[in-house]
Amino acid sequence: MVTATLSGVLAVALLVTMAASGEVKDAMMEKGEVEAGTDTKAIMVVRPFAVALGASIQIEVTGLQADGRPVTGEVEIAWSAPRQKLSGKITAQLDDRGHLIFPFSLSEKLAEGTVVFTLSHPALAVKPVARVSVHTPEVAKELQELSRAACVPVPCRIAFVGDSLTDMNRGANYVSIVERALRAKYGGQVTVINSGKGGDSIVRIEERLERTVLEHKPDWVFVFVGHNDCKIAWDPRTEDFGKCFVPIEEFAAAYRRVVQRLREGGVKRISLMSISASHEPTTRAVHEAAVKQKKLHNFFGRPDLLEKYNEVIRNVAAEYGLDYLDVYTPMKHSPEWAQLTDSSGVHLREAGDRFIAVQVLRFIAGR
Repeated sequence: MVTATLSGVLAVALLVTMAASGEVKDAMMEKGEVEAGTDTKAIMVVRPFAVALGASIQIEVTGLQADGRPVTGEVEIAWSAPRQKLSGKITAQLDDRGHLIFPFSLSEKLAEGTVVFTLSHPALAVKPVARVSVHTPEVAKELQELSRAACVPVPCRIAFVGDSLTDMNRGANYVSIVERALRAKYGGQVTVINSGKGGDSIVRIEERLERTVLEHKPDWVFVFVGHNDCKIAWDPRTEDFGKCFVPIEEFAAAYRRVVQRLREGGVKRISLMSISASHEPTTRAVHEAAVKQKKLHNFFGRPDLLEKYNEVIRNVAAEYGLDYLDVYTPMKHSPEWAQLTDSSGVHLREAGDRFIAVQVLRFIAGR
């Protein structure tokens, strides 16, 4: 384990494994690293960052006091799968070097999603947190392959700008899965910034662009927005639809202004993502239930509107010579389509976050 400190704060953690041939390879890992008060520092590493259901992972803990002496004694590692409401605890002993490494078998009760590990020790004022993504063997294998194949010019700061699909379930959503995959290859050379905000439209993104995106000085920005823009109100008084929340002409104009401002702000690469494919049978059922109850409501995910707004995004990308990442088409034609979204038909379940993360990582890897 090699660590570096900057002004007394743990800044870098690099874990390497020695292969049978003697070749040294960077380990694929998710790490939690904190400074606890002014006395104790701790690192927890969980690897690999993506693992098959029911498989084993490796947990490594190192604790050091400010003067370099090891932290010893018992540690508690709590694990939880928040979206599945499963949890447990592990206790183990740090050796006289302040070190601990052991395998841990994931519960067979776990479904696809993210498992969070939190380290506790009496000397720690702040608890390190690490995460691992749990998937089918095929998906876990592909995520690890995509991590190795990722092509990012380093150092690089990557921002994901969007609505609730980007904002919700932080630590376990598609942005976090992408982050873990990129950190597994590049470590601290890649910084991923989540600039999502629930309820946002392209107009609202434009309003907050300076303070929530450009202030982070990103090199690469992914824009993933549109569900709130193309939602359409249904009024029980007229028993008819009104206008989309952001009319399509305004959507196009605001999108162009956002792109222009990102360029002016020094962003080197801009990738525009299509709106994802809402599960139309679900969104229509939600709409019809509200109509029956004569409720004023928004109808999300009408395919004709999603496709018109996606055409605008595609055209803006072509006009400015930008990347266009189509997640709508593969999502709509996926055999998992009904399992990718929750009861709203719009927001992503664990499988949906994984689906979007894989699309993004394939794009980053040039596949």
